[in-house]
Amino acid sequence: MMKSTVSCTLSLLFLTILITLISFQVNGETKDIPNVESNKEVQEIGRDCIDQYNKKEVPRDPAKNLPLTFKQVVKASLETVLGFKKYTLKINSAFHNGTIVSIDFISAFYPDEKTGTCFLNVS
Repeated sequence: MMKSTVSCTLSLLFLTILITLISFQVNGETKDIPNVESNKEVQEIGRDCIDQYNKKEVPRDPAKNLPLTFKQVVKASLETVLGFKKYTLKINSAFHNGTIVSIDFISAFYPDEKTGTCFLNVS
C-alpha cells in the first residue's frame, strides 16, 4: 500500500513538472529576422511559399493572372515552439502581367522537416 502511494505521488509530481515545463515553452517568443534581403534561408522559404501557392491556385483559377513570380522576402519573423518553427513572411512577387504585389505568408516547419508548409496569412 505504501509503495503504491509513493509511486502515485511520484507520478503526479513528474506529471506536474512536465506540464509546467511545457507551458513555459508553448508560448514561443516571436523574433524579427534582421537583414532578410541577404538571408539565403529566408529567401528560399519565401520562394518555396510562392511555388506552393502557384501549385494550389493556378489549377483552381487559371484566369487569376497567375503564376506569381517570386521577387524577394522583405520582412520576416520567426517563432519556435517545442521544435516547431513558424516563419511569418512578407513577400514581394509579381503577377504574370508584371504588377508587383506584397503578400503575407506563414510557413510552418515541423521538427526535422526541411521544407515547410505555407499558408496565406489573412489576419
